[in-house]
Order: sequence, then structure tokens, then C-alpha cells
Amino acid sequence: MTSTKTTEGLDQKIWKLFKGRCLLNPSHPGEVIHEIEFRSQKPNDWTDPENRVLLCNECHNLVHSKDIALWKMELTKLRKEWIERYG
Repeated sequence: MTSTKTTEGLDQKIWKLFKGRCLLNPSHPGEVIHEIEFRSQKPNDWTDPENRVLLCNECHNLVHSKDIALWKMELTKLRKEWIERYG
């Protein structure tokens, strides 16, 4: 998801980094760029690439459904592992 801020180049880098796959379920294509720390919590730097992951719609809905703090930790951990493996 993007805002009025221009993120097109950054979005392309995120799609490339995650090879167009969902971070939580790599058998699914990525559909949504998700900010680990919400924009409201990082108004000046929410576009930081380390704050962004690619998710399918199903997983995106899941991470917004409950226990947001736990999901933030899990997404951060999985993102780091993905970078170490594929980045």
C-alpha cells in the first residue's frame, strides 16, 4: 500500500527483495506492501525499507487481525531471516 508520498521506486525494491512472494507464505504471490511499524507510529520514516515487507492479502489481513505487537516481532524476525537467506 502506498500513500501520497512517492514510494514507487522503493515499492519496486521491496517487490524485488521478496521476489514477488509473500513473506509469511512464500507459496503465495505478494499483493500488499505492509509497514511493520504503522505509518502513524513512524510518520517521518515509515518508508524505511527495513520497515516494509511483502504479504499476500490473506496474511496481510491476518497480521492486522490481532496481537499486533507479536506480529511486529515476528515480521521483523522473518524479514531478517529472508534477507540473510535470499537478500
